[in-house]
Amino acid sequence: MKNTCIVCGGEEFFSSTLYARTKQDWAYAPNMYRFEKVFIEHRDEENYPVFQEITAKHCCGCGHIMLYHE
Repeated sequence: MKNTCIVCGGEEFFSSTLYARTKQDWAYAPNMYRFEKVFIEHRDEENYPVFQEITAKHCCGCGHIMLYHE
């Protein structure tokens, strides 16, 4: 499947990885997840318990971000 940006129709992307942290980070919004971009070489399992890992693809043309579950 070829990836196409839904905003500008671009076909070139670069990727980054987002790690969703635990729900307890947002006590006032327990159903929300907080996402932080953590570079994999600096990720520490103790400081960043991984709840879910998501791949973000950034369009090189307009910068639109599309998220994919890994």
